[in-house]
Amino acid sequence: MLKSRSAVVGLVSGFASTLLAYGVALGVRIKTAQDFPQLGFLPIALASISANLLGSWFYSLLPGRVPAPRTLFTFFVVAVTFLYSLAVGSHPPAEGFLEAVVPIHLMVAVTAIFLIPTLSGGSKKQN
Repeated sequence: MLKSRSAVVGLVSGFASTLLAYGVALGVRIKTAQDFPQLGFLPIALASISANLLGSWFYSLLPGRVPAPRTLFTFFVVAVTFLYSLAVGSHPPAEGFLEAVVPIHLMVAVTAIFLIPTLSGGSKKQN
């Protein structure tokens, strides 16, 4: 069950990663002159917020159960990001889509890695 603090942390991190990822998408669109409807604001927001809610829930399970929750969370986020990019790359909706979407995935991952443990609180000893 998603705790209320975990949900708030996931939403805040999700909104932050949405804004940053959409900025990356705009940059990619300008640099490549390609426009992908899948990289609009709403699809990025839905994906970023849902990923951060799940990540926040996962992180909330770690403190007190594992010796280094922040480290484990970082490895988990990197692995999920890699696998998701690999899945998108195996069936891209258009030519050049993978090259456009990987920087966006990385921005969402980096934002989650920094914000979720920080906003979740806890002692430095736990993290």
